[in-house]
Amino acid sequence: MAAHLESVRRALAQQDAEVDRFRAIIQENSALNERILEHEDTIARQAAALSTLRSEADDTMTARAAQTAARRLEQQNASLQRDLSAAHEAARALDKERVALADALHERDRRLETLRRDSDRLRKERDEAVSKLSAERSKAKRHEEESRLRKQEHDSLIQRVISDKDKKNGELNAMTEVVERLRSDLDLKNEKEWSVVEAVPSKARCVVRRAHAVAAVDVCLEGKHAVSGGEDGSIVVWHVTTTPTPSLKLTTDRRESCATVDVKHDLILCASKNTSVQLWDINGRRRLSLQHSHQKKARMGGAVLLSQATYATCASDGVVKFWDHDRVREERLCPSGGSALASVGGHSVIAGHADGACRLWDARSEVCALDMGPRDSTAAVRAVSAEGHFVASLNADHALYIYDRRRSTCVHSLKHDALKAPERCRIAWAPGALHVAAPSVSGAVLVFDARTGACATTLQPSSLEAPPVNAVAWAADILATVDQDGGLALWD
Repeated sequence: MAAHLESVRRALAQQDAEVDRFRAIIQENSALNERILEHEDTIARQAAALSTLRSEADDTMTARAAQTAARRLEQQNASLQRDLSAAHEAARALDKERVALADALHERDRRLETLRRDSDRLRKERDEAVSKLSAERSKAKRHEEESRLRKQEHDSLIQRVISDKDKKNGELNAMTEVVERLRSDLDLKNEKEWSVVEAVPSKARCVVRRAHAVAAVDVCLEGKHAVSGGEDGSIVVWHVTTTPTPSLKLTTDRRESCATVDVKHDLILCASKNTSVQLWDINGRRRLSLQHSHQKKARMGGAVLLSQATYATCASDGVVKFWDHDRVREERLCPSGGSALASVGGHSVIAGHADGACRLWDARSEVCALDMGPRDSTAAVRAVSAEGHFVASLNADHALYIYDRRRSTCVHSLKHDALKAPERCRIAWAPGALHVAAPSVSGAVLVFDARTGACATTLQPSSLEAPPVNAVAWAADILATVDQDGGLALWD
């Protein structure tokens, strides 16, 4: 339509130019008519003068002078006649051009009328299209409103289903407790056939040993082996029996302070605070020494073993790395810095971040598979642990959050007067995910029931001035803790 209007404008401009030309021709014709009238007046005057001269020639002039004057006047008259004939020819030519321009103007008027009719038709079609578009938009808006209402109904239905499911799960858990109690009363339960730890450690059965000359920062359990790391870079491997005995002592490169340790697949992984990584086998033979696995000024968040050949690390630079020995296999860029790490199977990790969120990263996918947490910069994650489909995180707001990975929801947000989260720590699930233990700077270890959210017990040495507990590890029926004084405690 815009192209059509542009062609109409060009036609109108051409017709206006022709009208101006016609106006100039008319003006020129008028000037020629005036010149013709002037020539006719001049001829009349010269004829009168010739008559006068002739009459005077008869009286005063000689015949020869009169004849000479007459011939001169006749020549002038002939010249004027020729000019008059040329003026008449020009007038006839102008009349022809005027007729042609009149025909062109008539044709222009006819074309303008056609263009007006076309423009009116296009305007009518445009108005009809606009009205149809408005109707379609109104219809789409109504459909969108209906879809939003249906979505709200669907969401409310899902919430009711989830609420009913939680209620049924609560009833099922209550029934399970009743069945377990009846099974215990009827002596139908054989402890060796059950891999779920349902009992909490006893305060009366605690063995404390000196592990490090300085503060112990982390501890990890696997089978009959325990590994603890200290701020002076010392690593002690313990043989866990009734009384723990040290079986091997290792040291990090340049005695860098330990940030986290992990023992799995008969391997010992240690990451220092400045992001260097060392790997030994259970007999103390060094497998790997890697300097600065992250940016130089980054602070190590955590390091976990995934298999005999792979492990993962995270740091405050906001990158989760999956390693194959000393080569980075995959990298995941996080929205905020990593402060804690826990393994979930052989390819995935749960990372705790400075924004309070726990995110699931998989080496086989570039997309964050799960994102949970309070999203509060004052509630940065300080420790994270996973067991089954449950995830627990201890945050800087001194709250213990328990999440269900299947529903991506927070099951419990637990607080206790004695629970004060250390700046760097480790929490631990009991096998079977029925209980979770968290350390505290008050010197206590709090064990929570993951089903009810209640504090099942508080473990604390008999000393009145108990040092802050930095890490907790739980394997089978043994719970291990390390504290700020370098002590290792085993709770049976």
